[in-house]
Amino acid sequence: MTSLTLLICTYNRVGLLANCLKSVIDSISKGALGQLEVLVVNNHESSLSQITEVINLLNWPINIMQDNIAGLSHARNTGISHVKDSWIGFVDDDALISLSYLTTALDIIRKDKYDCFGGHIKSWWKYPQPRWLSSNFGSKPFLREKRDSLTPEEYNWVSNIFIKKAALNDIVGFPTCIGMEGNKIGYAAENIVHDQLRAKGYLIGYDPKL
Repeated sequence: MTSLTLLICTYNRVGLLANCLKSVIDSISKGALGQLEVLVVNNHESSLSQITEVINLLNWPINIMQDNIAGLSHARNTGISHVKDSWIGFVDDDALISLSYLTTALDIIRKDKYDCFGGHIKSWWKYPQPRWLSSNFGSKPFLREKRDSLTPEEYNWVSNIFIKKAALNDIVGFPTCIGMEGNKIGYAAENIVHDQLRAKGYLIGYDPKL
């Protein structure tokens, strides 16, 4: 059993998911991490066969689950309920992770200092960026320095966050009353998770190297 499962929830973005999974495989291979658990939860029924085809082409042991209750938080909670490892890393389906990403995360996990931690996020554009959007849209431009404990005003983003499964079980996972749902945009579910973890005394950190 590994100590970490990487959980990726997806909704009708097979092309972006393929790029994400390729970067995950490259990071695992670079760190010689063996069969680190990777779990994809699909929240869009019609794309399941396409995702399965992508995973087969990648020729890597990636598990896939189907969750037909619309909503990103529902998908995350479905994934959490099936994870057997003590830590869960959350990555968005449009994210590309660096070659050192997983080795850095596992190093932080081994030190066992935090119950939850995250890191830096920089936006990238597969398609032309809309002119009306800021060039920094999607980036996490603050928290440049390491934090051993985030303040109540500071939050990690779920596109780059690791949380102990026991802590997630303690707060009953992600709130399903808020967040993405189908084609409806919604944010801040992770803020509620942070607040609930803090209220129970869990330590939340941040490392810009991640």
